Amino acid sequence: MKHNYPKNRKKAIKKNSQKHRLLAKYPLKYIQQTWVDHGMYKGAEKLSCNPFVLFHLARELDWKRPLPPHLLKAVKSKCWEISNSHYIPKEEN
Repeated sequence: MKHNYPKNRKKAIKKNSQKHRLLAKYPLKYIQQTWVDHGMYKGAEKLSCNPFVLFHLARELDWKRPLPPHLLKAVKSKCWEISNSHYIPKEEN
């Protein structure tokens, strides 16, 4: 089926999109901190938005989260690989 729009069509952030409404309602730092503390699903519940809005924001803005303690053992035993959205926190002495 042939599409009815040109190939060089520009993508725009719509003013009524969930991403635009979320950024208008909360500051970006607060959204990022909520994502770091609670993750994609719980953070979306707290911000009352779709979880995939947070997923796309995190991927687009290259946000990183510390690796949870229960996954540190799996990484050290080489049973699990770290994804791009996580990092290993440095141990404090």
